[in-house]
Amino acid sequence: MGQSSDEENVWTSNRNVMRVHAGGERKGGGHNWGKRLKFCEVNDKFILNRVLMLGCKTETIIGLRYCLVQWFMQLLRSINKSREDERAGAEIVYGSEECYQHSIELLDELGFPRGVLPLQDLEECGRVRETGFVWMKHKAPFEHFFHGTNTLVSYATEVTAYVEKSKMKKMTGVKSKQMFLWVPIVEMSIEDPAKQKIHFKTPMGIGKSYPITAFMTTDKEKLKANE
Repeated sequence: MGQSSDEENVWTSNRNVMRVHAGGERKGGGHNWGKRLKFCEVNDKFILNRVLMLGCKTETIIGLRYCLVQWFMQLLRSINKSREDERAGAEIVYGSEECYQHSIELLDELGFPRGVLPLQDLEECGRVRETGFVWMKHKAPFEHFFHGTNTLVSYATEVTAYVEKSKMKKMTGVKSKQMFLWVPIVEMSIEDPAKQKIHFKTPMGIGKSYPITAFMTTDKEKLKANE
């Protein structure tokens, strides 16, 4: 707030002047007529406890639109910071061949068959050993049909998970088609190695198990499973 000079024409029609609107004000002739706030002088500071909106025709300084935009921007900053923190100290590899080898070694270490995750067109893979966080980036989203389980699964450009021995949890980027719906898969695990089955779980906690052999891609893996 400030005092206007004599040269300023504060009554110019259609001027984008920022001001506080009080309910019940009288308007006319294209101008808003307001009353001076009692006990306030030029350059005094005051708190607007009941203002629903403050701004002009083209910009909202205080109000619903401004709050939504600020909330959304803060959310994006929070997500980006969380993403950076989540990947801090990661081992990262690039390129199709390097990523393929990295992913195969990871699946072998966890005890999963190599065919449980189609490793096509990989561009980037990363792993944070301290937290177990891993990610795989593909060139583009794709779908894969598992003949051994008769299921169609879609993979996003990026697949992430937290891994530990015989388990991938908090997975993102993987969906299985059930009837006419795409259902997210958030966890897969080998709960009992003796049963030779992989259990897949949805966000609702509902799951389904399939034989490990349905995801084996080499004779060596199948021979080892039958030992």
